[in-house]
Amino acid sequence: MATMGGETLKAHLGMVVVQLFNGGYYVITKVALNFWSQSISLLLL
Repeated sequence: MATMGGETLKAHLGMVVVQLFNGGYYVITKVALNFWSQSISLLLL
């Protein structure tokens, strides 16, 4: 278990970085899927 201040800070910063990465990935995939679904629906019409 991390009891030292530096180790705790590193752990928290690591968790923040992972959450930011996951949030960015979610936004990028949402925009990409929305764009491609609109493009495909226009091609089918």
